[in-house]
Amino acid sequence: DGHDYINAALAAGAEAAVAEHDGDYTPAGRVLRVSGSLRALLEIAALYRGKMPAEVIGITGSVGKTTTKEMVAAVMASAFRIIKTEGNQNNEIGAPKTLMSITPQTQVAVVEMGMSAPGEIRDLCYAARPMMGIITNVGVSHIERLGSRENILKAKLELADALPDGAVLLLCDDNDLLSQVEIPRLRVIRYGLQSRRADITATIVSTAPGSTNFMLHAEGQSWRATIPGTGEHLVLNALAAFGAGRTMGIPAETAIEALKNYTPSGRRQRVVEHEGVTMVEDCYNASPDSMRAAIATLAQFPCDGRRIFVAADMLELGDVTEQSHREIGALCAEKGIDLLLTWGEQARLAARTAQAAGMRRKRSWPAILPPRPTGAMSSGARPVTVWRWKRSSPRFTAIITHNRKRKCIMNITAVIVAVLMASVITAVGGFWLLPMLRRLHFGQTILEIGPKWHQGKQGTPTMGGLMFIIGIPIAVVVAYLFLHADTVGDPMAAIMRARMFYGLVLALLFGGIGFLDDYLKVVKKQNEGLTERQKMALQILFGVVYLVLLHLSGTRSTVVTIPFIGSWDFGVFYYVFALFAIIALSNAVNFTDGLDGLLSSVTLVLSIGYLIFCYLLGMGEMGILAGALGGGCIGFLIWNHYPAKVFMGDTGSLFMSGMVIALAFGTGLPFFVVLFGIIYVIEIGSVLLQRCYFKLTHGKRIFKMSPIHHHFEMSGYTEKQIVVMFSVITAIGSALGILALNFI
Repeated sequence: DGHDYINAALAAGAEAAVAEHDGDYTPAGRVLRVSGSLRALLEIAALYRGKMPAEVIGITGSVGKTTTKEMVAAVMASAFRIIKTEGNQNNEIGAPKTLMSITPQTQVAVVEMGMSAPGEIRDLCYAARPMMGIITNVGVSHIERLGSRENILKAKLELADALPDGAVLLLCDDNDLLSQVEIPRLRVIRYGLQSRRADITATIVSTAPGSTNFMLHAEGQSWRATIPGTGEHLVLNALAAFGAGRTMGIPAETAIEALKNYTPSGRRQRVVEHEGVTMVEDCYNASPDSMRAAIATLAQFPCDGRRIFVAADMLELGDVTEQSHREIGALCAEKGIDLLLTWGEQARLAARTAQAAGMRRKRSWPAILPPRPTGAMSSGARPVTVWRWKRSSPRFTAIITHNRKRKCIMNITAVIVAVLMASVITAVGGFWLLPMLRRLHFGQTILEIGPKWHQGKQGTPTMGGLMFIIGIPIAVVVAYLFLHADTVGDPMAAIMRARMFYGLVLALLFGGIGFLDDYLKVVKKQNEGLTERQKMALQILFGVVYLVLLHLSGTRSTVVTIPFIGSWDFGVFYYVFALFAIIALSNAVNFTDGLDGLLSSVTLVLSIGYLIFCYLLGMGEMGILAGALGGGCIGFLIWNHYPAKVFMGDTGSLFMSGMVIALAFGTGLPFFVVLFGIIYVIEIGSVLLQRCYFKLTHGKRIFKMSPIHHHFEMSGYTEKQIVVMFSVITAIGSALGILALNFI
């Protein structure tokens, strides 16, 4: 009870207090005793407003009043000093607060007036003394308390009753009840899109996300206009604002220009873009009319993929509750909405009606609403492009996320094609490539610092990685043609396609670094090639290009997820981390290439793990990359298993590193490669440990030789044993990576 805090408020400096009942107030002379606090607030506001010269424009309607208020305020602000109702504070508390924000300098006050019972608008007008009125619509909002739409009309017309003779009243003539209103003592101006007799009309020219272009017709002239919002209902609101502006003497051109600066209030058509998903937040106390307007807007919203509508219970509809919710579901089906998600028992009727009208129920959809929503989805639909969500109850909270787990688009045929084509082209390519490498004397020079038995490999043809560079890209392109038919109209497909092909480009660029390095080595007949700085500079350059391309394609999340631990948003530092990870992973994969069949075998196991990973994520494009990489490894192992007939060289190892990087970043979970590529981490870790320890101890070593596979080799393990051991470790790491998905 606020009365319990009156003394504390006075002691803290309040000038006075209003009380509904007596009490031990100190000082008593600063307490105004009234019969009702709300009525007192209204009387104080009326007294204050009466002392101010500002002209008040009153706005009411079942729907559209808040948006109309914002548009009217934008137009008036182009010529006058104004105040307006903040947010939707349009009741017996909010309206007096608005009136008491008027100052002697205020020229126009734009006041929104809401109601839920007869007499409420009359009381607000008593305090506001409007000189102009706008009624946007008469629908079924609050019909539970008023009984009929006719009674709602009477309540809305309390605004007209309060206007002085000759005042302007703007009415939406598209509304069936408002079109019948005739008030001879007032100057009634009608506006609409469908009405033939309206004084102000419009022809919509085009719509785009966040804007509508239209021709505005009034006073025997036409003007081109644009508003920052989508939907016919917003155009209607703009016509009302234009009419108010012209009534106040604002030039038509000025009013139209001002409409461009209109800013939606709260969460009214707030458009949020995120990784190919457009979310249109349209959240307020919804009614059947606003729901219908939202569905119509969503149906017209530019979209290459799916349109999803999220709705809650509509309240205070009385006897028309069931009918209104069923009409919403039927309209969603009629307008071709792909998915309807509903909250609440009444909204469930909309979902059921939508299903009956042709939408198919689908439970596996990545939307999180506490508790689980009911849903209906049309057949043949593909993942999300546009979400539009509305709510009715102020207590309702919606949490909507675009999960990285898309509807499982993993075309098995495409993956099989990728595996088979990559393996066949790589294997068959050996019959052509090996004789050519021998004729060109492209043999590997073996350093004497390594194991002595490696000297027997002197002259083995190198640059066999050319088999990867030829076979894998062809396999990826051909396999994608099989997947493409399943992703038409899927907005996420564009992003995933970009990730796939940009990853392939990175692999080719890294393969190019390796090719240049191998070529220099072969020509000079010694293990020199590019210097470490030259390699690093090229890797950094290509890594930056890759990250920029990903960013431009819509992959802009800066969140890093560490398996089994958690996720953090790195902000701009993400790109520093990403570049470091690319360089480190590239060199780690390169270090693993040191034994016959080692890198190919380890990467084959990794690609199988990533194939399962991509299947669980529903990333068919990344699955193609994994399948092609695995197929390439299978084909190459025919020539590269112990004893190797050809080495992949840096041409192959760096190309392979690019493919692994593409999988790591393409899945959106780059840190998971620490598990899938655990051998790469161990290999580069052993090199760093060896070098650091060597420098710190002035010549001592931890390992007999690094990378660590050479340590095992010099400890008596055969190459085959090391390959098997490292492959098993990779399988375990991959299994952990897949398991870690459950902990995100």
